[in-house]
Amino acid sequence: TLAEQDRVGAAKILAERFGGLWGLEAVRARLLEVTRTIVAEGHEDRVWFAVRETIASSPAPDPDLVQLEIDLRPQGTADMIRTYVFNPNYKFHNQAGPAGKAESAKAYEMARTLGENAAADPVALEPVAAELIRTRETQAFCFGEGYASKSGDLEADWVRLTRILAAADKYADPSLLRGFLRGVQSRAPEKIGPWLDAAVEVPGVSIHLAALQITAGVDAAGIARWVRLIEEDRIPLSSFMMRGMPLEGLDAETIRPFVMALAKALNGKLIALDVLSMHLHGVPDAQISEGFRRLGRELLASFTFDRRAETMVDYLLSQLVETCLV
Repeated sequence: TLAEQDRVGAAKILAERFGGLWGLEAVRARLLEVTRTIVAEGHEDRVWFAVRETIASSPAPDPDLVQLEIDLRPQGTADMIRTYVFNPNYKFHNQAGPAGKAESAKAYEMARTLGENAAADPVALEPVAAELIRTRETQAFCFGEGYASKSGDLEADWVRLTRILAAADKYADPSLLRGFLRGVQSRAPEKIGPWLDAAVEVPGVSIHLAALQITAGVDAAGIARWVRLIEEDRIPLSSFMMRGMPLEGLDAETIRPFVMALAKALNGKLIALDVLSMHLHGVPDAQISEGFRRLGRELLASFTFDRRAETMVDYLLSQLVETCLV
């Protein structure tokens, strides 16, 4: 048997080179043998994906290769979670075949179902949740959504998840909690506001409140949470730097404290400009209220103009000038 470290290293190399090696007919029998040896002591999702990709790119897949793919499929809850939750669903999107989108959708639903099943044993979920929060590009969102849909105690599970997020570093991914919030929206939406109010007080969670609030929906209370965190310098301003911040349905007076709090924060003016410009982008001139025009003028008045502005900044400023001054 292979030592664990050797097995993991061998699996990585095999996954990277499987397709190319399979193209060499003389080594196929040996390749099948080596592959089965490497995965004999544990499921390797990378190798399974490589075999799937090789089948997808083959006009007439070899029956032995097809059987290998069947044998490599994840079995048992732990392997299923490792494969379907810790990998993004685009890995299941077979670009070479017509059923690619269907495969991707099936992977999404599988991750959601695994979340539903995990709700039966929330304590056992804790180490999985801790690793998910430290991992990028996963299906943690749909896993969390499924988990919330079957949770027997939403309050206790939310506390458990926020505790895990708070213990992680600032680079943690809150997608699991965002998915949980989405699931709660269809069961007990009245719980979310108080949860987010409490999250403001927890440093390891409050730094993620831009993403969490957007998932829950941005309203006046959410704006107030953001303003407080910005003014107290307890949230990365970069977390608001996303094209098309979802502020639809909010009037200028509601949005104003958020935009101006950004403008007054250190290095926040350009983010405030981005937020307001993108919010007004594409809106017909006749539909822009006087309140938004006043807010645009107030933001423009806070800028000190010089010749060093970047091209994108110039563009956003010119758009705001045309909207609010012309």
